[in-house]
Amino acid sequence: ADEIKRRLTGQQGNGVAAPGFGDSWSLLIANNDTSTMIVGVRVLVGATSTSHVPRVVRVFGRDVVTGKGMERWFDIPFAPDEAASIVSRSTNEMTMEVCR
Repeated sequence: ADEIKRRLTGQQGNGVAAPGFGDSWSLLIANNDTSTMIVGVRVLVGATSTSHVPRVVRVFGRDVVTGKGMERWFDIPFAPDEAASIVSRSTNEMTMEVCR
C-alpha cells in the first residue's frame, strides 16, 4: 500500500500504478474534501507495458472493455446517482476493479 501511495503522489503529477500480480486488483479512491465531488475517473492502461493491459476496468459494476495490447486513456464518467453515492458514504470512497 505504501508503494502505491508513493507512486500515485509522485512529483510529476501522474499517478502510475502497475501491479504485476494476480488476475485482478482493486483501487480505492477516497475524497476527503466534502466541498468537491468525484464525477468520474480517467484511467491510462498500457503505459508501462502493452502486454499487461487489463481486459476490463470495472466501476460501480459497469465493465469498460479496454482492448488488448493498446496504450490508451479511458474516461469513465459516473452517473449522478453513482457520484452521489460516494458523497453519501461515511468514508467518501469508491473502489475500481481492474481485471486481466
